[in-house]
Amino acid sequence: METFQNPDLDDIRRLLQQVRTIAVVGLSPRTSRPSHQVAAAMRRFGYRIVPVRPAVAEVLGERAYGSLQDVPDAIDRCRMAWWTPRRHCAPAAPASP
Repeated sequence: METFQNPDLDDIRRLLQQVRTIAVVGLSPRTSRPSHQVAAAMRRFGYRIVPVRPAVAEVLGERAYGSLQDVPDAIDRCRMAWWTPRRHCAPAAPASP
């Protein structure tokens, strides 16, 4: 089994410079959850966060969508909460590792 290895800092920097809109599949409205905390931090750094979570109307002041296919805007990158099945991130946007 292959072990995950983080990309090097230059690759991370390059990615973050290219991305402006990030869909977060499974983004929790609870401020105590890691998905919420990371998304809030990314928002403070100027990224637009698009919550993708059924049965939630809004997270971080952004309208939440039931699926990636429901998002009308272009998405630069898709990030999933750790428990979200990978199938929910395709094919609308490239998935983050």
